Amino acid sequence: MECKLLTTKESGYKMRENNNPEIGFISAELVGSETNKEATETLTRRLTEQGLSFTETLGVYKGTPEVSFLVIIHSDKDRAKLIDLGHRFNQESILISRPDRTSYLYTIENGDKIEIGDLVEVDSVEGLDAFTIVTINGRETIWTCK
Repeated sequence: MECKLLTTKESGYKMRENNNPEIGFISAELVGSETNKEATETLTRRLTEQGLSFTETLGVYKGTPEVSFLVIIHSDKDRAKLIDLGHRFNQESILISRPDRTSYLYTIENGDKIEIGDLVEVDSVEGLDAFTIVTINGRETIWTCK
Protein backbone atom coordinates (compact mmCIF):
# COMPACT_ATOMS: atom_id res chain seq x y z
CA MET A 1 0.00 0.00 0.00
CA GLU A 2 1.39 3.40 -0.89
CA CYS A 3 2.04 5.95 1.82
CA LYS A 4 -0.60 8.68 1.89
CA LEU A 5 -0.85 11.83 3.99
CA LEU A 6 -4.03 12.75 5.84
CA THR A 7 -4.44 16.21 7.32
CA THR A 8 -7.35 17.03 9.59
CA LYS A 9 -8.75 20.44 8.78
CA GLU A 10 -9.30 21.45 12.44
CA SER A 11 -5.92 20.56 13.90
CA GLY A 12 -3.48 20.20 11.05
CA TYR A 13 -2.54 16.80 12.55
CA LYS A 14 -0.78 14.64 9.97
CA MET A 15 -0.34 10.90 9.75
CA ARG A 16 1.19 8.44 7.36
CA GLU A 17 -0.31 5.03 6.74
CA ASN A 18 2.97 3.34 7.64
CA ASN A 19 2.80 5.03 11.08
CA ASN A 20 -0.92 4.75 11.80
CA PRO A 21 -2.48 6.16 14.94
CA GLU A 22 -5.58 4.66 16.45
CA ILE A 23 -8.66 6.34 14.95
CA GLY A 24 -12.35 6.42 15.72
CA PHE A 25 -15.49 7.22 13.75
CA ILE A 26 -18.49 8.88 15.36
CA SER A 27 -21.69 10.56 14.24
CA ALA A 28 -24.36 12.56 16.07
CA GLU A 29 -27.09 11.62 13.60
CA LEU A 30 -30.06 9.38 14.31
CA VAL A 31 -32.09 7.78 11.51
CA GLY A 32 -35.12 9.94 10.70
CA SER A 33 -34.32 12.67 13.24
CA GLU A 34 -35.21 16.23 12.29
CA THR A 35 -32.43 17.55 14.55
CA ASN A 36 -29.47 15.85 12.85
CA LYS A 37 -27.99 19.11 11.56
CA GLU A 38 -28.06 20.72 15.00
CA ALA A 39 -26.72 17.56 16.65
CA THR A 40 -23.82 17.46 14.17
CA GLU A 41 -23.00 21.12 14.88
CA THR A 42 -23.05 20.39 18.62
CA LEU A 43 -20.80 17.35 18.20
CA THR A 44 -18.35 19.47 16.19
CA ARG A 45 -18.19 21.95 19.08
CA ARG A 46 -17.78 19.17 21.66
CA LEU A 47 -14.95 17.51 19.72
CA THR A 48 -13.19 20.89 19.53
CA GLU A 49 -13.79 21.72 23.21
CA GLN A 50 -12.37 18.35 24.25
CA GLY A 51 -9.20 19.01 22.25
CA LEU A 52 -9.67 16.05 19.90
CA SER A 53 -8.08 16.01 16.43
CA PHE A 54 -10.78 15.28 13.85
CA THR A 55 -12.07 15.79 10.36
CA GLU A 56 -15.58 15.59 8.94
CA THR A 57 -16.34 12.64 6.66
CA LEU A 58 -19.33 11.14 4.90
CA GLY A 59 -20.30 7.91 6.61
CA VAL A 60 -22.82 5.25 5.70
CA TYR A 61 -24.05 3.01 8.52
CA LYS A 62 -26.55 0.21 7.90
CA GLY A 63 -27.11 1.71 4.45
CA THR A 64 -28.00 5.20 5.74
CA PRO A 65 -25.75 8.17 4.84
CA GLU A 66 -24.70 10.43 7.71
CA VAL A 67 -22.21 13.15 8.52
CA SER A 68 -19.54 11.54 10.65
CA PHE A 69 -16.12 12.38 12.02
CA LEU A 70 -12.77 10.64 11.88
CA VAL A 71 -11.08 11.27 15.24
CA ILE A 72 -7.40 10.69 15.98
CA ILE A 73 -7.02 8.80 19.27
CA HIS A 74 -3.75 9.82 20.91
CA SER A 75 -4.41 8.16 24.30
CA ASP A 76 -6.76 6.04 26.39
CA LYS A 77 -8.26 9.33 27.61
CA ASP A 78 -9.13 10.34 24.02
CA ARG A 79 -10.80 6.95 23.45
CA ALA A 80 -12.81 7.41 26.65
CA LYS A 81 -13.88 10.90 25.50
CA LEU A 82 -15.06 9.46 22.19
CA ILE A 83 -17.06 6.69 23.89
CA ASP A 84 -18.59 9.28 26.25
CA LEU A 85 -19.64 11.39 23.26
CA GLY A 86 -21.26 8.28 21.79
CA HIS A 87 -23.34 8.06 24.97
CA ARG A 88 -24.21 11.76 24.96
CA PHE A 89 -25.40 11.64 21.35
CA ASN A 90 -27.39 8.41 21.80
CA GLN A 91 -25.36 6.47 19.27
CA GLU A 92 -25.77 2.73 18.88
CA SER A 93 -22.01 2.30 18.48
CA ILE A 94 -18.76 3.94 17.45
CA LEU A 95 -16.02 2.41 15.33
CA ILE A 96 -12.46 2.22 16.64
CA SER A 97 -9.61 1.15 14.37
CA ARG A 98 -6.33 0.19 16.05
CA PRO A 99 -2.93 1.14 14.55
CA ASP A 100 -2.74 -2.27 12.82
CA ARG A 101 -6.24 -1.42 11.40
CA THR A 102 -8.02 -4.19 13.31
CA SER A 103 -11.39 -2.56 13.93
CA TYR A 104 -14.04 -2.83 16.62
CA LEU A 105 -17.57 -1.61 17.12
CA TYR A 106 -17.98 -0.33 20.65
CA THR A 107 -21.65 -0.68 21.49
CA ILE A 108 -22.67 2.27 23.60
CA GLU A 109 -25.58 0.73 25.50
CA ASN A 110 -23.78 -2.29 26.96
CA GLY A 111 -20.10 -1.51 26.34
CA ASP A 112 -19.40 -4.55 24.17
CA LYS A 113 -16.33 -4.48 21.94
CA ILE A 114 -17.02 -6.47 18.76
CA GLU A 115 -14.20 -7.15 16.30
CA ILE A 116 -15.49 -6.51 12.78
CA GLY A 117 -12.38 -6.96 10.65
CA ASP A 118 -9.69 -4.69 9.27
CA LEU A 119 -10.20 -1.13 8.08
CA VAL A 120 -9.24 -1.18 4.39
CA GLU A 121 -9.38 1.13 1.41
CA VAL A 122 -11.70 -0.02 -1.39
CA ASP A 123 -12.38 1.20 -4.92
CA SER A 124 -16.18 0.99 -4.88
CA VAL A 125 -19.11 1.17 -2.47
CA GLU A 126 -21.03 -1.44 -4.47
CA GLY A 127 -22.50 -4.02 -2.11
CA LEU A 128 -21.42 -2.16 1.04
CA ASP A 129 -23.87 -1.05 3.73
CA ALA A 130 -21.18 0.55 5.93
CA PHE A 131 -18.29 2.70 4.74
CA THR A 132 -16.69 6.12 5.13
CA ILE A 133 -15.51 8.50 2.46
CA VAL A 134 -12.44 10.44 3.60
CA THR A 135 -10.58 13.04 1.56
CA ILE A 136 -6.84 12.31 1.56
CA ASN A 137 -4.51 14.72 -0.23
CA GLY A 138 -7.47 16.12 -2.20
CA ARG A 139 -8.62 12.65 -3.28
CA GLU A 140 -11.74 10.92 -2.00
CA THR A 141 -10.86 7.59 -0.41
CA ILE A 142 -13.41 4.92 0.56
CA TRP A 143 -12.76 2.93 3.74
CA THR A 144 -14.70 -0.05 5.04
CA CYS A 145 -14.12 -3.00 7.35
CA LYS A 146 -13.54 -6.47 5.91
